[in-house]
Amino acid sequence: MVLFVAVPAHSQTDTAASVQGEENVQTDEAAPAPLPSATEEGLALLKKRGLANCKKAVEKFRDALAGAPNELDAKLNLVDALNCVMRIRTHGNIPLIEGTNDTEPHKKIWGQMGPETLALAEEVYKARPNDIRALAAYTDAYMYRSSAWGIVNAVVKGAADQYVENAEKMTKKFPKYDSGLGHAFMGAFYLLAPWPLSDEEKARARMEAAHRVGPNSKRNNYYLGVVAYREGEFQEAIGHFERAKSAKCLSPAERDFCAFMKRQIIHGITRSKEQL
Repeated sequence: MVLFVAVPAHSQTDTAASVQGEENVQTDEAAPAPLPSATEEGLALLKKRGLANCKKAVEKFRDALAGAPNELDAKLNLVDALNCVMRIRTHGNIPLIEGTNDTEPHKKIWGQMGPETLALAEEVYKARPNDIRALAAYTDAYMYRSSAWGIVNAVVKGAADQYVENAEKMTKKFPKYDSGLGHAFMGAFYLLAPWPLSDEEKARARMEAAHRVGPNSKRNNYYLGVVAYREGEFQEAIGHFERAKSAKCLSPAERDFCAFMKRQIIHGITRSKEQL
């Protein structure tokens, strides 16, 4: 048996009202898009880089963390932004051909910002030991915090052991990350650490290892130039610096100190030529 369902006929009035309703729907303005969250704004600022943007990102991530104080992603975002600010303000604490970057103004910045950054980074890393972003953020934060004491005092306090452990973990777990960053960290350690921890041969070997991973990195070519200069191999240093001059800063972290490194490359070429 077939059932028929009666469908009431629409009157002209109903039809007109329906058409008018459709017209009203079509002419209504679209609802405004929701405003971006503090986290979304912070990530957008961090992507742009630059000191002003990273400082604003810190504020946005603080707001996000206040609303979710136990959220690990919120903590890691704040760590990344704080590291960005320290990295830019203190030139990434990169090796120099002469002297070091741990000046009193830089140590003051690390002393002010380092403890908070390290505490957050350590908490995230303990919860995510196999996350490269967490490890990289923790390694950076530890380096800046310990650098506030100065190189010699950091070694006396035992900070060198933890620094080496962090860098070696990065090398073993994530050897290609950021153009061999773990090797670059270790090369810088052997280059700048006080005796008896300093070792020019190991510094060169680690810088060369980083360069094999990322031969187009401006940082890696510059670091090889610094090693050669400090060894008195000035002609070799010029070659590395010239290659560094035409290379690019590949990662966001590398771009944070790129402008400073460009000036150091020119200085390295000039000083190397003066030594010939």
